[in-house]
Amino acid sequence: AGARLEGREHHYLDEIRRTVKQMDGLIAGLLSLSRLGRQELVVEQVFPTSLVMEVVSVVLEQDPERKVSITVGELPPCCADRAMLRQVFANLIGNAVKFTRDAAEPRVEIGAVTGRTETVYFVRDNGVGFDMADVERIFEPFQRLHRADRFEGSGIGLATVDRIVRRHGGRIWAESAPGEGSTFFFTLTAA
Repeated sequence: AGARLEGREHHYLDEIRRTVKQMDGLIAGLLSLSRLGRQELVVEQVFPTSLVMEVVSVVLEQDPERKVSITVGELPPCCADRAMLRQVFANLIGNAVKFTRDAAEPRVEIGAVTGRTETVYFVRDNGVGFDMADVERIFEPFQRLHRADRFEGSGIGLATVDRIVRRHGGRIWAESAPGEGSTFFFTLTAA
């Protein structure tokens, strides 16, 4: 019927396609999030540096025209489920790159700080940031702090990260300010 449809009708079909695609992403995200609670942890010693370098490579390949400076500092080994830890870094690094889209010189830094009792891993960016009054909401499913027409996503990524970190007995938190970027910190205590 394509040739018989008017411009307005094509617009409606495009909107339906866009909405169905968005709904498909939400359902897939929810299914993935619900499986995390039942998925068995396969804890092993993981050296995060090589895992993070793989994630960075994949993220940069998604938009090869974008120039984002990504630095990876020393990342001490940890005990974790390798696949889940990869998902944590993929979601945090992907978000950092996405939210630096409007930065004149987008930068993302991945690193760790080792204390006496724990290692704190972090992903920092110089992107749009957010108001700390909303910090508790960002780890809940479907909670978005930025308009969907400005930044794509389902609102499941940080909820997934939170669930994985908690399954490992760790903590996650963020520091941010509007226009000044964000830093996400997490610890892992799975043995």
